[in-house]
Amino acid sequence: MNGIVRWAVKHMAGINFLVVAILIGGMASFFGMRRETFPEFQLEVVLVTVPYPGATPDEVESGICQKIEESVQ
Repeated sequence: MNGIVRWAVKHMAGINFLVVAILIGGMASFFGMRRETFPEFQLEVVLVTVPYPGATPDEVESGICQKIEESVQ
């Protein structure tokens, strides 16, 4: 470990060049990444949980939940 530190102190220009190269590479990667504000995706399964202590699943379905109908596009 001391050898690496000693080399870095002796070769400051090389270390500075390496840091600048890493920063430029990171910035180029960041700006080259594909980004989407509203990406398109499709859900195949939706899980809805409704806590209703003491009720049966049929009571929860008929009393609380509204069915989500599939829309065909």
